[in-house]
Amino acid sequence: MKRIRILIACVFALFIGAGIFFACQKNSSELLVNELERVEIQKAKPGEVNVIIFKVTLRREIDERPRDKKPCGCRECFGLCDFVWFPAFKESIAEAFKTDEHQAPVLIEFDTARNQATLYILEKKDYFESEFGIDSSLDIPEKALENTNFTSVTIKDGLYTFYPNESKVKYDGTDLISYGTVVVDLSIVNKSIK
Repeated sequence: MKRIRILIACVFALFIGAGIFFACQKNSSELLVNELERVEIQKAKPGEVNVIIFKVTLRREIDERPRDKKPCGCRECFGLCDFVWFPAFKESIAEAFKTDEHQAPVLIEFDTARNQATLYILEKKDYFESEFGIDSSLDIPEKALENTNFTSVTIKDGLYTFYPNESKVKYDGTDLISYGTVVVDLSIVNKSIK
């Protein structure tokens, strides 16, 4: 009889311990999400271009990657190809997230004082790598430059570094998760002052 009581007490303690363990696991994963680096996209100063969201195929445009002769052609290699812009065109963020297996929404934040921009990759892909290729310079649409001090803003082609750092990005009142960033160089033409 004493053995049965001990056995029941052990089983009961095991259930309580398992319940506490699983409850703690859930809380720690929630903490992980809440403790992500938080990035607050600032409103543009008058005359500045600030943020554009677009949908893109995260593959390189070039036919063959020079370093290893891997065929790319918008089907392989990590980079940018086939853009769909959603700047001041008043498309919803949800529209940018309607993607296929090769596309991803990307948020771009401009730092025109440094002639740079940060690309926030808003969808996780299993083919991320550190080399990020932009094979053709990319002009920001004129409509996105309305009410700015710029005639043109171009993302320069080249090889860049992808940083796989998960963070929260606040854009237009919405919290988004970024799965990595790429800092790219810009070519900027200012409007002439008369």
